[in-house]
This record gives sequence, structure tokens and C-alpha cells, in this order.
Amino acid sequence: MLSQEYMTAWFNYYLHRNTDYYTYLYGTEADADVSTGLIERQMASSPRGVVASDSIRAVYLAWHLYDHPIVAGHNIYRRVPGENYPNLPNVQVGRRSSYLDTGLAGERIYHFRLCRRDPAGNLHQLSDEVSAISWASGECTFLPLILRYAQ
Repeated sequence: MLSQEYMTAWFNYYLHRNTDYYTYLYGTEADADVSTGLIERQMASSPRGVVASDSIRAVYLAWHLYDHPIVAGHNIYRRVPGENYPNLPNVQVGRRSSYLDTGLAGERIYHFRLCRRDPAGNLHQLSDEVSAISWASGECTFLPLILRYAQ
């Protein structure tokens, strides 16, 4: 029975922390059931509450930490306007709820997305995009703020 299979996969993945069951919930096995119409996918496994804060030659990111051992860490992807996100993350962090991205060019807007990963390296959904400005100095002007919210 299909519901029993998914319930078993959920219990094994989240309660027994067995990452082999990822594929039955989020991977190829689940994709096959979606494509044949056996199930509809309504998953919500992306990091929540992601915010980005402006800083001097840096951007501070924070998010709600899902406090469960199945979350081994987060992949952080960064892009600038006019470019696409890279296939590989800019940085991988462990089980934490914030990150300071330093050494950035000043007076520039940066966009970020986060993705949870489990101990086996399986990736969950990407977060919504957040943006912030890396200032060149402590003196901020209003023009970049207008541009930021116009995008």
C-alpha cells in the first residue's frame, strides 16, 4: 500500500535518521510516483525565515535552525544581479543558524539562497531568495537602497 510505504520512509528517514530513505521521500523513487500520478508533491523542506542584512564589505545571513539531527548543515549559494546561481555552493556550513559572508565588493547587491543537506549529502529544497548590500564603508547612501527595492 502506497501510504504505508511513505509512512515507513518518513519514519526511517526522520526518526531513525536513515538517509537511504531520502530517495523515497524526495528523490528518484518519489519522482517516479509523481510522474505516474500516484502522488502529488507538496513538500516544504527548505530553510525557513532566511534574512540577509547589509554590512560593510559583508552580508550577514540568518535563518531558523531546524533542530533535528537529519540536518547536517546548509549550502549557501550567492549571485550578483545579471548572473545565475552557481551549481556548487559558495560555502557549506554545519548545523548553525547564521553566516557572515565577508570579503565582498562594496556598493554591490548580493542575492542568496540556502539549501539544507542531510548527513549523506542529500539536498532539500532551496530557500526563497534574499538580498542585501555590501557597503564599501560605514557611510551609506540612499541611492543603492532605492535600487535594491526596485529589483
